[in-house]
Amino acid sequence: MYLIFSDVNGNRYECVVIAGDAGRMRVAFRGGEDAVELTRRQNHWISDDCGPVEVESIVVGNRPLVALEPPAPYLMAG
Repeated sequence: MYLIFSDVNGNRYECVVIAGDAGRMRVAFRGGEDAVELTRRQNHWISDDCGPVEVESIVVGNRPLVALEPPAPYLMAG
């Protein structure tokens, strides 16, 4: 499953979900060295590295169906 997130500055990111449940997601971003854990708190997804993020879209399958224009930057873990 692929996700597109936006952060509080309006930057958009694509990632693939490695594992998750209703309260946590472990995601990997292209170009990132490590996976990032997102935690759901009071109906908001929070990254310890990047603060709050908003899920814009969810794509199920073996590749994203949505191309970000301009191409989105990718979060770097750590």
